Amino acid sequence: MTNCPYLGLYSDPKSHFDVPTSANYCHKSDPVASVKRSYQETVCLSEAYQSCPVFQHGWKGDLPSEARGRPTRGIRKENYLLIGIIIVVTVLIGLGITFFLNSPTMLSWIKDGSEVAETLPTQIAPVAAANTPLETIALSTKTPSPTSSSTNTKSPTQTSTIEETQPPGVTSTDYPTSTSTVIAATRTSSFTLTPSQDDRFLTPGPKFQTPFGPQDTYVLHNISEGESLPIIAKLYDTDIDIILTLNVWVSELGLRPNRVIVIIPGQTDSLEVESLSVGFTQAEITVSEFAASQGATTEEVRFYNNLGVDETIPAGRWLIYPYKPETLTPSPTSIPTPDLSKALTEPFGPHDEYILHRLVSGESMPLLEKRYLTTAEVIQAANVIEGSIWVGQVLVIMPGQTETIYTPKFSVLIVDETVSIEKLASDLGVLYADITYYNNLTQGEDLLAGRWIIYPYIGEAP
Repeated sequence: MTNCPYLGLYSDPKSHFDVPTSANYCHKSDPVASVKRSYQETVCLSEAYQSCPVFQHGWKGDLPSEARGRPTRGIRKENYLLIGIIIVVTVLIGLGITFFLNSPTMLSWIKDGSEVAETLPTQIAPVAAANTPLETIALSTKTPSPTSSSTNTKSPTQTSTIEETQPPGVTSTDYPTSTSTVIAATRTSSFTLTPSQDDRFLTPGPKFQTPFGPQDTYVLHNISEGESLPIIAKLYDTDIDIILTLNVWVSELGLRPNRVIVIIPGQTDSLEVESLSVGFTQAEITVSEFAASQGATTEEVRFYNNLGVDETIPAGRWLIYPYKPETLTPSPTSIPTPDLSKALTEPFGPHDEYILHRLVSGESMPLLEKRYLTTAEVIQAANVIEGSIWVGQVLVIMPGQTETIYTPKFSVLIVDETVSIEKLASDLGVLYADITYYNNLTQGEDLLAGRWIIYPYIGEAP
């Protein structure tokens, strides 16, 4: 996780803006408080949130002054009584005024006043003529010209500019403005895109929701929690079948949060839509080296990603290339391989990326880092470790993984007695698909006693 889980909107703690804004609130403080934008930028919206004193266990009370911003939404609970009293008093005053205005005495006064008003022009005119210069009188009786009134009316150009650059209720400093273009070269759609402001992707190359590739045909979409194929298809003005054709793995594995898919916005014709794969460079690499590692040609990689002939691809860049259904053999490298001789299990998971390790006396985090070619941060993130480790603890290890960007959080258990996957998923409160996916299980399979299982972390392990 790259941002604080306690950051959210005032009325929706589970949602927040991905850019610093006064609409983001801290729901860990008591009371809930708006967070200063500078503090969001350096702490809340980065991995540095783990060092925030409010994030630590045991914090109670107000948000520290160095993090506290000015609230923009919501009403403090203690003000509801005062607001209620003001509303009641206002209603009573309104009823009193209505009764008074409709009384016989008031109606008589109004009638008398109107009769007096009808005589005022003949009484005042002689005084004005006797005491006011003729030029002044003439000017004061002129009807204002259209020019003088038009100075207070916004022109159509001014109105349209405000609607395009600043949505209602959002200030220009809180809302990321779009720099994308309309993809309409061969389509009738007027769909436009707003680039993602994800700070994890600062190197050259396509950001999420930013058109790229030949004629800016493609965009990349990072799947969020709760998104479905109909939602994504509607968002990009395309069809579900086209999304499945572009991303063939979705049919087999389904949509999962933080997985990246390829989209052609506005595309509704499935003819000539090619299946593609998405890659992310962990380190700097040449075009030819990347192409060889993915079973693609250098021409294909250059074409789909608008790369030059001798361009070197930097670390942290997304790339697309034609999908190859056959299993690819990685190119030989001189990178050392992890030592799995002390692992509790054989590699398992969707791509054999996980193993389990039971800690024994004398083992430490630096030793695990060296043995499995990973980092302490990855191990701590995968196992939700906030303190020390202990002898006998069983850890989920991802050998060779050094980036925490997409590190899932796991709980581990050993099956006490034979049980069905459905029953175990129900007891744990997790999805059936998650248990089968992360443990390489088949549908309908029973879990035998003594089998180790990992599943997404949702709180304290049972």
